[in-house]
Amino acid sequence: MVYLCGSHAVSGDVLLHNIFQAPLLDVDLETFSGRFRNYDAYCTSLLELRKLEGYQICPGHRNTVDSVDETIRFYIRKLLERARQVKRYDGIESIRELIAHLFSGSLVDPFVVYLKVSELVFMRDFLADPGRLERSLERIGLADAAQELNALTI
Repeated sequence: MVYLCGSHAVSGDVLLHNIFQAPLLDVDLETFSGRFRNYDAYCTSLLELRKLEGYQICPGHRNTVDSVDETIRFYIRKLLERARQVKRYDGIESIRELIAHLFSGSLVDPFVVYLKVSELVFMRDFLADPGRLERSLERIGLADAAQELNALTI
């Protein structure tokens, strides 16, 4: 949700300056059914975020965002960095095992573990269908960022 007020867009945590968004996992932990698909929502949201270009962005936590496009490019670079790490462990199905490999048991705070589990599920959804993000980026005129996705899938 973004509030528009004149030439300002109050984005809260939707757009942040040099902070990668942490998609939160929302799921029925008993059945894993009905999971909210953050990756799908993210790809759809990019189409809306692009409409904010030209507004004075007022994010939460930090300074203003100079450019929606540059912020999206930052998110894509971070997404690719983290997805490359996850992709190295393609054969590991269990999120618990993946966390153990990626963080060598250093995660102990339950909230931090939750954040990382959320991020890993998002990354796996992305790796399963990078074309979805590529199409969204192309639709908003960021074909150069979409090209970076191709390097990950080769």
